[in-house]
Amino acid sequence: MIKIRLVHKDPLQLKSLFLIFVIVAGPVQAQYFLFPDSLLSQIQSQSENLDKLRKYYLGQLHRFPDSDSLQLKIAGTYLMQSRWPDARKCYRQILRKRPDDIQINGLLAWTYEQEGKQDSALMTIKPLAVKYEDNIALQFKAASLSEQISDLTQAINYYKQCENSDPENPWVMTHVGRIFEKMGQPDSARAAYLLSEKKGGTARSAYKLLTHARRQADTSLARVYQEKVIERVVSEIVVAEDRWKFSSERLFGNQTVNMSQIKDMEALRTMLRNVVHNWIPSPACASLESQIQALLKKHPDAPLLLEQLAYIYKAQKKWDLAIRVYERFLTLNPRSATGLKNLGSIYENQGQWLQAFRIYQKGLSLDLQNPEFYPLVIRTAEKAERLKTLSDRWTRLYQAHNDNYLLKRHLIAVYYQLGQNDKAQKLLHDFEK
Repeated sequence: MIKIRLVHKDPLQLKSLFLIFVIVAGPVQAQYFLFPDSLLSQIQSQSENLDKLRKYYLGQLHRFPDSDSLQLKIAGTYLMQSRWPDARKCYRQILRKRPDDIQINGLLAWTYEQEGKQDSALMTIKPLAVKYEDNIALQFKAASLSEQISDLTQAINYYKQCENSDPENPWVMTHVGRIFEKMGQPDSARAAYLLSEKKGGTARSAYKLLTHARRQADTSLARVYQEKVIERVVSEIVVAEDRWKFSSERLFGNQTVNMSQIKDMEALRTMLRNVVHNWIPSPACASLESQIQALLKKHPDAPLLLEQLAYIYKAQKKWDLAIRVYERFLTLNPRSATGLKNLGSIYENQGQWLQAFRIYQKGLSLDLQNPEFYPLVIRTAEKAERLKTLSDRWTRLYQAHNDNYLLKRHLIAVYYQLGQNDKAQKLLHDFEK
C-alpha cells in the first residue's frame, strides 16, 4: 500500500480532495443516490483551487521526484478538470517502475473510457486480466469493456472466468443475462437471471423475472419478485453510497479497478418507480406502504424513498399526507421536475389553483426548456385568475430569452387567451421570421 504523508500546508484537505475525486471518478450521477442533491454542490464547491493545489504538489514533487503518492495527487487534480492526457502522464510515470500495478492500470484505463476510447482501455486491462485470472475485478472490467465495443462473445468468456473465481456471485449471471438479451436470446437470458436468483439475486435479475411473470399473468410469482426488487434496489444504492465514504487513510491505497456493481443508477431509480407504480394489486395497497415505511426507518430522509411514499399517499388519495411528504422530498431535491409536477397535481385535485400555479412556475423557472410545465402553468394561471400576471412575467422573461422557442410559442398563446391579439400577431410575425 502506498503510504501518504499528510502535509499540514496543503491548500485543500486531502480528505476533501478525495471526496471530489470519487464523485468525478464514479460511474454514476450523484443525484440518483439516496442522499440529497445539495450534498453534491457542497462537495464540488471545494474544487475551486485545483491549479493552486497542483502547483503546490508539483513543487513537492521537485523535492521528492520518486514519490508515487505525489504523482497520484497531481493526477487527481487533472481528473477533476477532465484533463485525461495529463493524468495519464502521471500514471505512466508510476507504471515505469510498477508496470503490473492493478490500481494504476485501472485508473489509466478509466481515463481512456472518459474519452470514449474503450479499445485503448481494454488494451490496458487485457494483459493484466490474462496474467491475473483469479482477479475478479479485472475480469469484470475486461468483460465490461468488451461489451462496450460489442464483442459480446468475449464479454461472456470474461464473465465465465469471473464465475470460476467467485461461483456464488449473483452479479456474474445478471450481466450474462443482459448480454444474452442484447444477442436476442431471451430464453438464455431468463435462464441466466434464474441462476443469478439461486445465488442470491440482484435488483435487475428480480426485475427481469418480475417482468416475465407479469407477461405470463403469474400474479403469485410477480408478488414475490416485486418485493425483492424494492429491497434490492435500496440495498444496492446504499452499497454505492458507501463507496463515497472513504477516509483519507484509504486514499489511493491497495484498491483495484473501480468496479462498482451499480453501473446505472438511473436504471435502478426507474426500476423502483415502475414497480411502485405497477404494484400488484395496487399502488394504494397497505403492503406497499408498509414496505416503504420500513425502509424509511432504516434510511430516514432518503429522497428516493420519500418520493415513492408520497406517490403511494397520492394513490390512496391521502392528500394532506402526500403534500407533506412531497414537500419534505422537495426540500432535499428541490430540482425534481417529477416531484413538482406531482405536488402541483395534488393541489389541482383539491382546487387550490393558485398554489398549483406557483408550484408549476417554480418547475418552469428551473428549466425553461421543459415542455411539460408550460401548459400546466397556463392552465392553473387561468383557473387562479393570474393569466395577466403570467403574461407580464413571461413578457419580461422573453426579453432575456428571446431565442427560447417554447417560451415564445406559449407566450403567443397567452396573449391570444387574454384577447391581446395585436401583441400575439406581432410576436407571431417575429416568430415566423
